[in-house]
Amino acid sequence: MATTRTSGADDFVRVFRPYRGRHTIQINEKQASLFGDQPDHPWICIHGRLNNRLIASAIAGTTVVGYFSPTSRTTLAVDVDQHDGSAWIDSRPSQRLVAKYRQVTCRLGEPSAVVRSPRGLHVYWVLSCRIPDLQLVRLARARLDGLHVEVRPTHNSSLRIPARNAYLDAVSLVPTTVNLQELALIHPSTLFDDEWLPSATREALRNRDLRPRSTQDSVAIERVEDSVTPIHAGNSNAALNRLIPVYKRRRLSVDDAIERLVLLLERSPDYLGELKQRRDRLVQRLESYYRRPASEFVPEPDDLQPEVFEEAIVADLVRISPFGVQRNEPIRRFLRCLLTWLNWHDSIGRDAARTTWMDSVYPYYRKNRREGFYPLPSSKLRQWNDRYNQLMDWLQHVEFLAPAPYPYVPVQGVCKYYDVNRALFGVEHAYQPLLADRQAA
Repeated sequence: MATTRTSGADDFVRVFRPYRGRHTIQINEKQASLFGDQPDHPWICIHGRLNNRLIASAIAGTTVVGYFSPTSRTTLAVDVDQHDGSAWIDSRPSQRLVAKYRQVTCRLGEPSAVVRSPRGLHVYWVLSCRIPDLQLVRLARARLDGLHVEVRPTHNSSLRIPARNAYLDAVSLVPTTVNLQELALIHPSTLFDDEWLPSATREALRNRDLRPRSTQDSVAIERVEDSVTPIHAGNSNAALNRLIPVYKRRRLSVDDAIERLVLLLERSPDYLGELKQRRDRLVQRLESYYRRPASEFVPEPDDLQPEVFEEAIVADLVRISPFGVQRNEPIRRFLRCLLTWLNWHDSIGRDAARTTWMDSVYPYYRKNRREGFYPLPSSKLRQWNDRYNQLMDWLQHVEFLAPAPYPYVPVQGVCKYYDVNRALFGVEHAYQPLLADRQAA
């Protein structure tokens, strides 16, 4: 009997592969009364297992449950909504909703499944191979740029589990029944051409002047976020006024800022306002804040922390440099870029989704980072200093860097990895023997 009740859940898990560590639930009218004067049917985040019984209840339509995506997945979904309440007219999709749906399918191709939602449509493409969540979301957002739709679920934002009677025909948009195991599998190249390939991503990264976000950036952002969390009813404006300047100065995009705010709202169970219930309002607020001139924002002391220890490392290394004094400033710039790059990879290691994405783009990334090695691609080193080969030889000679014992295979995206001995520098006594050796020579 239990197998019958959860058979639909088994199919859903096999096809959609939801993240099982947490989920969201839309509370009913009776439960909503416990939360006071709040928007109708608010959602709450449950940091507990999304089990098959709960999934089966959602499929049957007795519970409204939202699921998150894992860090790597085989399903893309797009939330096509009409938030003004005009999505459905006498159980038929409005012309505006149909037009928006056609725009989405024109850019991404015919979907595997379409599901009716209270405010519009949820459109699914079941992929024939896994793609990291971050990469899939970025590719889809780029293809859908300019359309007022959302790529959901992600690792940070949920989407409701489709009820059994909510599926629609992808062409006529009339109700239909589906067998999840028979949904059409779509190759990623159908949606994104060759842009989804790791080699294409590596080439794009090589051709962009990326400014990696350092650990200092991450720590500063998290410190400010912790200071305003949890968000309560009545203080959401104050929280945004505190957070958005930090996000802007730390070079977060609007999309990245939205994802971080979604997580903060999930960590704020007492807040049930429109920013949590209506993502379109959150997006509007964020875009409005980002359009304001920078002069309107006043820096906060918590966001201005000097990198004292790293500057000490730079000073120590420059002091034992074998090169002429005229190269001291270029060497300082190179070392600062190098340390920022290392810090960025440290921050990636604390984020499962970003680690999965990097591991797909750069083979053996996860394994090498676990062993303490950092990737140092020549394309980056060349950006920091044209004579980087001389500097790398010197940094290995003074034992600041040590190459990893793994082959260099650039065709496959495998760059050189290095161990970094930061503890040897930045403390006065550590570099004294090296300085003495140089003076003796």
